[in-house]
Amino acid sequence: MRSLLSFCFLMFLASAALAQSRAALVIGNGAYTGAPALSKPATDVAGMVDALQRLGLTVLERRDLNAAAMRGALLDFAAAMEDADLALLYYSGHSLQFGGRNRLIPVDADVAREADVGRETLRLDLLIELMERSVPTRIVLLDAGRTSPFENRLAGAMATIDAATMLGRGHARVEPGPGTYVGLAAAPGQVAVDGTGPGSPFTTALLRHLEAPGLDIRDMMARVRAEVAATTLNGQDPWLASMLEEPLVLAPAVCPVCPRTTAIPGGTTVLGSDRGGAEGPRQTQTLAGFQMSVAEITVGEIRAFEAATGTRIPRSCFVWTAEGRLRSRSGAYWGAPGFDVTEDHPAACLNWEDAQAYVDWLNTEDPRGGWRLPSEAEYEYAARGGTTSPYPWEGGAAALCEQANGAGAESRFRHRNRACNDGTEPPVPAGEFPANAY
Repeated sequence: MRSLLSFCFLMFLASAALAQSRAALVIGNGAYTGAPALSKPATDVAGMVDALQRLGLTVLERRDLNAAAMRGALLDFAAAMEDADLALLYYSGHSLQFGGRNRLIPVDADVAREADVGRETLRLDLLIELMERSVPTRIVLLDAGRTSPFENRLAGAMATIDAATMLGRGHARVEPGPGTYVGLAAAPGQVAVDGTGPGSPFTTALLRHLEAPGLDIRDMMARVRAEVAATTLNGQDPWLASMLEEPLVLAPAVCPVCPRTTAIPGGTTVLGSDRGGAEGPRQTQTLAGFQMSVAEITVGEIRAFEAATGTRIPRSCFVWTAEGRLRSRSGAYWGAPGFDVTEDHPAACLNWEDAQAYVDWLNTEDPRGGWRLPSEAEYEYAARGGTTSPYPWEGGAAALCEQANGAGAESRFRHRNRACNDGTEPPVPAGEFPANAY
């Protein structure tokens, strides 16, 4: 059946090329108990989490971690990396260069003597080794290397010759293994500055360029380095090291004919109903992150598909008659589906084969490939927007007309929702109603 409504339900697209499992651990330590608090990490972490989620990474966000919580975060990260293709570590907070190694400092650290260093801090190189054992591609971004009261405290407690040998300013060099990219906020031995903005100079620049479409990470980070040098008047020079064997693009280039997508984070959804019938039984499904179009595929997008491919989708579909019946009408099609449409209306009068042909075309136009129709679980999970209630908004059925162009009381369908009436029986242009949390 070439139904008026079929395309609204079928044509949310997911890109498998962007749906590779990518995990990130984002840590921001600012609320130190043994040192002055840092204000930048809270701002920096919030921006990084939002950006990485938009890029399709599954993000573990951790703030103000004590030593035990940092160890717990590493266990969580190890679990998240088990099936990942790429892992990213971002850290903002205090660090310490000791014995030629970089150490991350928990907020409850009490580092007053040399013996405290191993017990109270976390070695960055061990964390990188964990990533290198778990995933083929790794990114490490360290916004640390600030002036550290821990360094001054240790220097006062250690013999002068030992302090000169063991303690260093800022970061130590990080030598990445194959498949690893490292970006440090400042060059080895250089102290990172806080800057005058709400975020640090390094992360502020990083957030400005991280989502630039089509850029290899090495080119993207070169822009970050140049911006940091400019904003700090050459007072800070980020240090970049790459052992990547292939190009790595976090934000794929935008294909002009492709629908605009958004990242849906991975998670768990429950499908079905215990009320019996075709909806049972209830099943739990865990989904990896994926990309999905932000709205239905439109009349304008289908027009471009037909024009580019020479395809002519059959001109016949079911429409409402004046008598209030759904009947097949020859000549009705996506451009004239029985109601007035603009280029921005959802495309109707299309079936599964039509939708699949459109997907196949996207895969020939987009060098990334990977376009496909979503599974039932992916569609429902994305539509729920992280909720577990019967409706993905507050107010239930009565709020339907404020949230979606559903079958309200004005509809001629038997299954109409009598709790609201928006006075708009035919579909409206895509994107006119509020977006959900995803």
